[in-house]
Amino acid sequence: MKNFCKMAVIDRYHSAPDAWNGYKQQHKTFPGKELYIFHTSKEQIEVEEQYFIGIRGRV
Repeated sequence: MKNFCKMAVIDRYHSAPDAWNGYKQQHKTFPGKELYIFHTSKEQIEVEEQYFIGIRGRV
């Protein structure tokens, strides 16, 4: 599980597509930051890290 020392609300969205578009815009503006989207109905925030191995492509 990932532990967060600091967390901040950057924006509020009314739909998942709006949140995803906001994420993409933030990522373009701050490419070095780790960004996550969480739904406010979640009382506990849990993030399970999955390690990226590579890109699968056509052979």
